[in-house]
Amino acid sequence: MDELQNKLRAETGDADWPTLRPHHARGRLRVVDPRLDLVEVGVCVARDEVEQIARWITDGLITRPTNGQIERWENGATRLRSVVLAPYVFVQDWTPPSSLAS
Repeated sequence: MDELQNKLRAETGDADWPTLRPHHARGRLRVVDPRLDLVEVGVCVARDEVEQIARWITDGLITRPTNGQIERWENGATRLRSVVLAPYVFVQDWTPPSSLAS
């Protein structure tokens, strides 16, 4: 992993809707499809890899939040991870790894 990946991995963490709401209100919240790696998306954004980002947007893998997503987030029904790449905040539905029972 390179330095940028390490930095973004360290800055990626859990997020809740009250924290994200102001970013959404300013039009700065983007949703990353779970098929993509959130850190990889962040690396591409930070490196201004316009063609790759445009493909993901065209393929619907990076979107603005839908009303349904916002409703789930408001109800706390979904866990989210986020990474900030100013001026945007990228979020992704996230299910933490389950603990293994002994």
